[in-house]
Parts: sequence; C-alpha cells; structure tokens
Amino acid sequence: MLPTAASGPVPAAGARGRTPRTGWPLRLLGVGCIALLVVISLRPAFSRFHERVGEALDHRGESAVEARRRCLGAAFVARADELRAGHPPAEPYYLVEGDNPKHGGALMVRFELAPRPAVFLGPFTRLAAGDPARLRRQIASARIHRVVVAFRPRQPPLGWRRADLLAAVERRAALSRSRSPK
Repeated sequence: MLPTAASGPVPAAGARGRTPRTGWPLRLLGVGCIALLVVISLRPAFSRFHERVGEALDHRGESAVEARRRCLGAAFVARADELRAGHPPAEPYYLVEGDNPKHGGALMVRFELAPRPAVFLGPFTRLAAGDPARLRRQIASARIHRVVVAFRPRQPPLGWRRADLLAAVERRAALSRSRSPK
C-alpha cells in the first residue's frame, strides 16, 4: 500500500508500534522532584492549618456581634451601626473612597450598610483633582443628601452631608491650585 497525504507521515523502518522510552534515572528524578515539592509545600500549609484551627477553638462560642467587633474593630462597628440607624433602608447615599481603593474600605462599608443603595462617586483624590463645579452639578440633580466616606478596614467611615463633601472638595481644589507653580 502506498502512503497518501491523508494517512499522515510514514514511520521509519523498524519504529512501527514502538513508543519512545525514558530511562529509569529520569523517571526517578521526576518523581523525586514532585516528592520534594510536596514536602516543601506541606509544611507551611500544615502550620497555617494549625494556627487557624487554634484560633477557631479560642473563639468558639463567640456570638456574631462579638466576632464582628473582633474582626472589624469596635470603632468601625460602632460607627457603621450609627450610620445604619440614622439612614432609612430605602434611601440611597453617595459612597466615596477616602483611602487607597486597593484596601477595600468602600466594599466593607457597602456591605455593612446594605440593603441601602449606594452610588459610588469614586476615590476622594480623583474627586478633588477634578472640577468642583462639575461635581456640584453632577450630584445636585439627584435627591441624595447623605455621603459616606470609607477608609481602610477597621478605620471608621465618615458620615457627611452632601454640602460637606462639596466643601471638602472645594477646599482641596483651592489648596492644590495655591500649591501649583505658575
């Protein structure tokens, strides 16, 4: 039978039916590397497991309120409770990131104040770097009067009125204009 293009490459004479073999030293080296990797990675994993189980046992029987206070900090929990009590559940609020957004403070505050709808305005530094008049026009059209400024976790959020936010942005813009070289 003559080979055709559809049948694929023709194997060399004598190689038909054989698969290439790796020598036992290379197989042993591969198995040894995998075993070493497992041993190296299991020690820190078991150490962390032991720490976490010990911590869980130390806090067993703790109520949800106590656990929240321990994880978030007493000041953060107290301030979040104040904001929640003074804010009706159906009324939206503006949420501003007062710190580095990578810290996730806005997400934590948003979670704590749920189910109140939040309108995220962005980081305070971006708001202050922009045009205060534009921000005033943007937020004046909405019927939202409350602003929550979130910081890093465990740092209590600030509860402002809309006018307080606009005043802070205008102060920051005036300060940056006075510092810029002419």
